[in-house]
Amino acid sequence: LHRLGDLIAEVLGDGRDLGMHITYSREHELLGTGGGLCKVRSYLTEGGRRACLVANGDSLVEADLSAALEAHLERDSLATMILRDDPHPEEYGAVHTDASGRIVAIDRVAHAPNADPVDARIFTGLSILSPAFLDRLVPETSCVVRSCWGPLIEEGSEVHGDPRATRLHDCGTPARLLAATRDLLDHPDAFSHAPRPSHHPATFEGGVAISGPCLFDADVELGVGSQIGPHVVL
Repeated sequence: LHRLGDLIAEVLGDGRDLGMHITYSREHELLGTGGGLCKVRSYLTEGGRRACLVANGDSLVEADLSAALEAHLERDSLATMILRDDPHPEEYGAVHTDASGRIVAIDRVAHAPNADPVDARIFTGLSILSPAFLDRLVPETSCVVRSCWGPLIEEGSEVHGDPRATRLHDCGTPARLLAATRDLLDHPDAFSHAPRPSHHPATFEGGVAISGPCLFDADVELGVGSQIGPHVVL
């Protein structure tokens, strides 16, 4: 947590109401994606005993993570990026893999020697990291891709890409958040694992015109003469 981070803790608490246990890492000075992970590596790996899943906080991803974790463990991989097919991967800094699924290049970051890439996809912001990967991080402000992924790729290490993501939204701007919301409303089966409120208001008076798709929380009340939609969330 950094700027306005206490607001997140205020809303989520200790996670008990969500069936979770949440531990917060507060950064008075931003440590970046590398230093931030380094600070909590013992917690993430339970003292170096197991791999962990890391997710970008502003990304909405649909992927078979159980299968990806199984493949990660079978390969004894140092790290696995969850990837997604995209018609223009070069716009996002394409991640290139060889025939075995090993990552051999990331555009503008690293290229393995004598590499033979066969696929180019985009990184979803989800990754599975082994304790040995996190051990290479340094306790200072850094980018995990440039400080850790890049050197490992150039060394020819066992880092892999797993193309199991079927849907991806970077929600880092209001426009992108709106695009993600429209996608969810237009495709009710998307992100089917996520809990959703009813698509219809629990109570409303007469004279209401709803032009779907819309999403209403259970306690929403619509007054007489309301005209709502399409693509509205209340």
